[in-house]
Amino acid sequence: VAILPPQLAALANGRCAAQPILVALNENELAYTLGMLVAPTNSEIEQLSDAADLRWSLPNGDDLATSLYFQATLAASRAEPESLTLASGDNNALLALVEETADVATATFTPPLLPFGEPWLLGESDPEPWREVGLFPARSPQGYIWVQGDPENGGYRPRDARAGIFDIANDVFQTTRIVQLGAPIPNETILLGAQFPFALAQQLEDELLMLLSSTGCQRSLCAADWHAWQGAAPVSAAKFEPVQFIIQQLALDDEAIYRLP
Repeated sequence: VAILPPQLAALANGRCAAQPILVALNENELAYTLGMLVAPTNSEIEQLSDAADLRWSLPNGDDLATSLYFQATLAASRAEPESLTLASGDNNALLALVEETADVATATFTPPLLPFGEPWLLGESDPEPWREVGLFPARSPQGYIWVQGDPENGGYRPRDARAGIFDIANDVFQTTRIVQLGAPIPNETILLGAQFPFALAQQLEDELLMLLSSTGCQRSLCAADWHAWQGAAPVSAAKFEPVQFIIQQLALDDEAIYRLP
């Protein structure tokens, strides 16, 4: 039994037939991390390939979701950017776009909260649904970003990385738009060795799900100063295909994979 980050989970599954059974839920209760490609609203960029020859700003060169996935996608299409600038975190990557020292930027995408608890569905829902009603985010009295009020009252709550620079560039949601989302990268994962007995694996999975959703876990393994998990969800090996894609397209060797955060 092991707890591994996604790149090592993909490696263990591919080489040793280790079976992923549970993936951690992060602070937003998501089982994945997602990146986004952002461009100026008035640009003609409609898809990732349109940005191939432009200046890119990346938040961290080693981040699977916000940097490496997009670089791998460019490599797969045999396209190259004019330049890649590594910023220090999402805020600086997006500020480069706002300040026009970059033509496109990548950063973390967290799904918005929708009106009346409607679920946001990956691959189906619009990443910026408030554009349909012609309104843009503002700072709420409570301090977070909203559109037309709280979600429980029919409004929207944007949570993507642009919210982090709202006080510096309060028109960032008007002047930039999301061109494309990346592929979901699983969070930390619990895996079982290839020879682990099937019946015992099912029992262990049920017990771990109960443990990881308990208050006891929030005071130990799941605590903010340890793994910072909000629970766990079942996961299959197929969810690691985007990670395998990154490893293959960027020809990452073992040393490079082990160095990834």
